[in-house]
Amino acid sequence: MKNQYVGDINDYRKYGLIRLLSDGGALRTAVCWMLTAGDGRADGEKTAYLRQPGKYRVYDPELFDRLEDLVLQRDARDVQAVEQAGILPAARFHSALLTDDPEQRRRYMDDFLALAKGCDLVFFDPDNGIEVKSVPLGRRDSAKYLHWSELKRVFAAGASVLIYQHFPREEFTCTRTLASDSRRRRRGWGRVLRTPQASGAGRPGCRRQSTGHPPQPEGA
Repeated sequence: MKNQYVGDINDYRKYGLIRLLSDGGALRTAVCWMLTAGDGRADGEKTAYLRQPGKYRVYDPELFDRLEDLVLQRDARDVQAVEQAGILPAARFHSALLTDDPEQRRRYMDDFLALAKGCDLVFFDPDNGIEVKSVPLGRRDSAKYLHWSELKRVFAAGASVLIYQHFPREEFTCTRTLASDSRRRRRGWGRVLRTPQASGAGRPGCRRQSTGHPPQPEGA
């Protein structure tokens, strides 16, 4: 996660899903932003949906209004502003900056596990998603990924886990989704819920869900 992305269309989707899964804060939820330094790129400007309330507000009016206030009215594109806005009620947040340094990362994850103790739902928001072989722990840009060893520690604590995952621009097939589910079950992750922007492992039943998911706005 980078502050430059706060309030974009993907945030609207992610926060909406967390609000739904946590039953408006009834489930104890911990959010690990996996915040990384800004890079000056303009790919966080996918906020055109906020100027189309007739099309997008219906999915979660309260969430839409709070993001519209943060982004368009206050220009407060910062994860701490999200925390203070009450967008994710009763959630615990880990908002320290994450770097590529392995020792700093170990301390970072230790601190988050302490914060998340006793939580029912844990959300990770890495820039890119789950680790890839070409970017091992400690290599440049490794902070953009959540590593399997870290995920395993959280899941072993008994929480359901939701992860932002950046997917290639391609159509998903049932075969690919089920194959991915099977691999995760062999790793001991249990059931998998998957949407176009997120994957989760945990107690919810395995199903592919897209109904009610805000579409990508034109020109966003």
